[in-house]
Amino acid sequence: MDDLMTQIGLSAGVITVVTLCFVGIITLLSLAFTFWIIRYVRRSFFGNQDLVSNGIPAQATVLQAWQTGAMVNYNPQIGLKLQVQHPQGHSYEVETKAVVPQLQLAQLQIGATVPVRIDPQNPQRVLLAF
Repeated sequence: MDDLMTQIGLSAGVITVVTLCFVGIITLLSLAFTFWIIRYVRRSFFGNQDLVSNGIPAQATVLQAWQTGAMVNYNPQIGLKLQVQHPQGHSYEVETKAVVPQLQLAQLQIGATVPVRIDPQNPQRVLLAF
């Protein structure tokens, strides 16, 4: 084995350094991927909790509603196009998705007015507030 490394021109020290660098890079990539997954899961579960307490209360009119095909605990996720009436007087359209309990689906018919919470930093981000 030593003869082969000598013929190639590599010493045991160089091979050790290359191996340690490779292991270090793989470890860093694994940690980065793990933290990304944790961040994604936290946003999925707790992403709108800040709007519950810090969101601006407003009203919105349902312009369109459609099924996304996703279900969470037997409750459908639906897509909504809303006309949001901001408390400061202006209105604008926004599209959002929400998991809605089946008993509340009737409240989201086209033309219905629903309570929402608006993100103060990003008015395009709204949360159904019922």
